[in-house]
Amino acid sequence: MLKKWVVLPVMAIVIRAGGQFSASTIADSLYLLGNYTVAINEYAKVGTEGANLQIARAYHALGNYEKAILQYQAVLKHNPAKTIARFEMGKLLLKTKQLPEAYDALKLLIDKKTGNPEYHYYLG
Repeated sequence: MLKKWVVLPVMAIVIRAGGQFSASTIADSLYLLGNYTVAINEYAKVGTEGANLQIARAYHALGNYEKAILQYQAVLKHNPAKTIARFEMGKLLLKTKQLPEAYDALKLLIDKKTGNPEYHYYLG
């Protein structure tokens, strides 16, 4: 019920603005409301690195871990230095019991930034 009350004003603003909102703003709103499938479609239209990271997060939220991992890997293929994507993927790999891959992802993060205790925690 609450979602409807939030979506309706957003939709009215979008219609009144005549398309002035960017696709990423709409996708972000959909993601925050928990409408992950539609958000994924909107993020796919944007096609930026940030949008691809959000697609991975949306797949994770939907419970589609395989697609989330593939999306994280695609983000890292284009930008290997994206630590947040590597960390989130490492945690997801742990969750799915892919321990050697999780170890590699987290070890790489520790080698780059030894001072972050969270990386050590998840590696342990």
